[in-house]
Amino acid sequence: MTCPHGLVETAVPVRVGDKLVGFLHTGQVFLKKPSLNQFERSYKLAATHGLTPLEPEDLRKLYFETES
Repeated sequence: MTCPHGLVETAVPVRVGDKLVGFLHTGQVFLKKPSLNQFERSYKLAATHGLTPLEPEDLRKLYFETES
């Protein structure tokens, strides 16, 4: 599953025999290194919903430190 910001999250079913006992979830990661253009689109999308609690430069730093 990919979110509008380009992050991917996966869930792998865990089975014992035929019984589903849970899911192994990964954290949200980028499949490829994010671009500045991608960050700017994400920031604008978040801003349209009032979701910008951090200064743009602080958010940019965190965005580019996300695992890829």
